[in-house]
Amino acid sequence: STASLMLLPEYVERVKVLHKLDYMDEEGNVKLKGRVASAISNHELLITELVFRNVLRDLEPAAIAAVLSCTVFDQRNSSEPNLSVELDKACKQVMTVVEELEGLQEDHGIVVPRQDIIELHRFNLMEVVYEWACGKPFCDIAEITDVQEGVIVRTIQRLVETCKDVRNAAKTLGDMVLFSKLDD
Repeated sequence: STASLMLLPEYVERVKVLHKLDYMDEEGNVKLKGRVASAISNHELLITELVFRNVLRDLEPAAIAAVLSCTVFDQRNSSEPNLSVELDKACKQVMTVVEELEGLQEDHGIVVPRQDIIELHRFNLMEVVYEWACGKPFCDIAEITDVQEGVIVRTIQRLVETCKDVRNAAKTLGDMVLFSKLDD
């Protein structure tokens, strides 16, 4: 159809991005990074790049969960978290990867508005998730933020699925250190 043909140039450019990131070879075969990305259910490129760049590997399990929370938390207005040096550093690493992916896509004519990029990566629930992953009681972590309890629960449920995706990606890669951190 005409609508499908109109999308063809963007599709071609997206394939070029996947080639550039080493997710596919020149014949269109999916490589290891592509297999890993295909097993991740949200923010596939970002999470795959974080795994392959070992951003998550050196973090403790609670910090990994906190970092990944930026891919599932979607509330626009919430209080700023009080982050440790380790979590703040991880946030900066995530944003570096986000900016590199954005730049690569932009180089190929795939424009995602800057505000959309920022809104897709919200770090405001990191402190809450970190404390939850460390075993702090829910009633205590609910007091850390102005985010409603139902939103916290929904975010944690989505985060559990994302952590499973990353655990499976680590297993596919043979990264048993990251796998074991997420196997709990």
